Amino acid sequence: MPLVIAQLVGVVMFCVGVLILGLCLRRCPSAGAARRMSMISHILFHAGLSVPMVWGLFWPSIGRFDMIVGLPSYPCRRCGKCWEVDCWW
Repeated sequence: MPLVIAQLVGVVMFCVGVLILGLCLRRCPSAGAARRMSMISHILFHAGLSVPMVWGLFWPSIGRFDMIVGLPSYPCRRCGKCWEVDCWW
């Protein structure tokens, strides 16, 4: 559950931060301000979206993420091949 909360907080932090940066850039439209706000938006992107996503790949792992959010797993046959899933056709 901490992973889901971290991802939601990261998305909200990124969206609010980018909106505020956009408003600030409209008030002070200069090349220097745009450069600073671009760097800040990149930091917000990586801190708010990339880090929680990579965190989720390794802990608790991508294989258990559906269980954490309460979704049923996609049914697949146990035939010895790890990622093989039957097609609907």
